Amino acid sequence: VPTSVACDAKGRIYVSDYMNDRIQVFLPNRKLFKTIKVKRPAQVVVHQRTGEIYVFSWWLNNWELSRREQEMQRRMLRLGPVENPGKGVSYTLPGAGRMGQYVATLDSWAAEPTVWLFRQPYRWRGYRTSWWRAPGIQLLTIKDGKLVVKRSNHYETQRLMSDPKGKEKLGVDPKANASAFVPRNGFRFARGGGRHFDAQPGIHPTNILLPGEVESTESMSRLVGDGIYIGRIWYTYPVNGLRAGDFTGTVVGDSYIIRDGKLAEPLKPNTLRINENIRNVLNGVIGVSKEGKPTLVWAADEIVYAPEMAVEKVRLDSIGEYMETL
Repeated sequence: VPTSVACDAKGRIYVSDYMNDRIQVFLPNRKLFKTIKVKRPAQVVVHQRTGEIYVFSWWLNNWELSRREQEMQRRMLRLGPVENPGKGVSYTLPGAGRMGQYVATLDSWAAEPTVWLFRQPYRWRGYRTSWWRAPGIQLLTIKDGKLVVKRSNHYETQRLMSDPKGKEKLGVDPKANASAFVPRNGFRFARGGGRHFDAQPGIHPTNILLPGEVESTESMSRLVGDGIYIGRIWYTYPVNGLRAGDFTGTVVGDSYIIRDGKLAEPLKPNTLRINENIRNVLNGVIGVSKEGKPTLVWAADEIVYAPEMAVEKVRLDSIGEYMETL
């Protein structure tokens, strides 16, 4: 099954044959020149200056593949030119999550080979899931033998926006394409809220986005049918260590019974406790709202704009006699 096509400076054509685990190279006269064995080649790109072959492997949406294939490790293989590709060097691609497909391209003219990686949304169980959102593109370079992500930061973004030669350097006016240069890291937050430019840059939740398609709380309730609407929780913390993924939280105000797709009677605060594993929660998501609501997080300086999520089979334990009357 051909999944991508590339061409080198000599006009040779490279075809990634995903199901047969190979890259086929054809001459300009359409004759087969060479076959290179590669495990699950989803996309092939050729460096125009060096002739090096870059092969990207990730799961493609194909019902013939097993569930185990969906969890395959996403990698980039850097091979030599087609005359002598060798065994190559393999790099793990960034990005977590069981589902998802990508689009990758290579900047062949950069001093150091640079990869632009974009994650495509994938529709599964009635909702669209993607870990990245517009601009949603990761810039990867090879440094000290490893594939690393180059992250934007607030300082460099502002410097780029004010550069009088920005259009000349980039080919586009950065001010007219500001969304492509939104910083995802490097903010100088400090205790008390807001930005403090005497603080060290750090990594903050500003780079976490969860896109969704459910229009409203009413639509989310119809999606659930019968269940519990949890508006607020507190005393939420991990148990059994962070690595286990187990957590607990107490349901408080703004919470209701969902009956026949509608919000019904309210829940009395402090009568339900969530005892779950974060993996089960993420794997059980059946809907995410379009809009996020500003949410206060205990002991956090930032405000999280959290979307509503509909989740299947969350474990809830009664901690009050009130629940016995429902």
